[in-house]
Amino acid sequence: MLSVVCQAVRWVDDEMVEVRFTDATGATRSFVDRAAVLGDQWLTLDVEFPVDVELACEVVSTDGELVTVSTERPWGVTTVDGHHEFLVTPYQLRHGGAVAREIGFYESADEVRAAVTGDEQPWERDALRYLEQGHLVVIPLSWETDLLDPDGPGVKERGEWTDGVWFWSGALVHYLRKYHVALPEEFLAHMAANRWEVPRMTDEESLAAACLRYPFLAEEQAAPVAEG
Repeated sequence: MLSVVCQAVRWVDDEMVEVRFTDATGATRSFVDRAAVLGDQWLTLDVEFPVDVELACEVVSTDGELVTVSTERPWGVTTVDGHHEFLVTPYQLRHGGAVAREIGFYESADEVRAAVTGDEQPWERDALRYLEQGHLVVIPLSWETDLLDPDGPGVKERGEWTDGVWFWSGALVHYLRKYHVALPEEFLAHMAANRWEVPRMTDEESLAAACLRYPFLAEEQAAPVAEG
């Protein structure tokens, strides 16, 4: 789940807590709601303020190095003066939760066609560089056909790749470079938050990420090795 980093500053009563953060315009945003929404179960009455908490949000749009987010979803949270959309930097966002997020696994020409923009997008070169830095999860034995050009030379970019949070098809590089397909705002914000550089991962971290998409891998690793 995507979240914006805030600070819990005080208890309003036994259940309600005040949380604040400063957005990219320099404005201080204040929220008052239940601790379970604005903090976590560990936010107890004897906690020493201020303390960092994460407020769930979703990306509305991106503009260069800035991101517009909304706290209206998933929990319907607004500031004390009724606002729910804010301009933040990517470095104020966190991507938590062990959930496999997938992108670029197109299954039909219509699906690709719906994503085509026709023109190179401002972030495209950064995104291509990011996608090409991914950690390999699996490599298929067969080559993939270009769904919009089935009689053409095909897709040379193969495999499934990850940065530890998102998973993408190698073919996404092909479709982005050739057809300038759109990418989700949340994924763009995620790449920008990483400064358009895929984080380094150990072999163990790569395996743990792969297990998110293919749980059977964890079972295989846990299975005892037969002797003899």
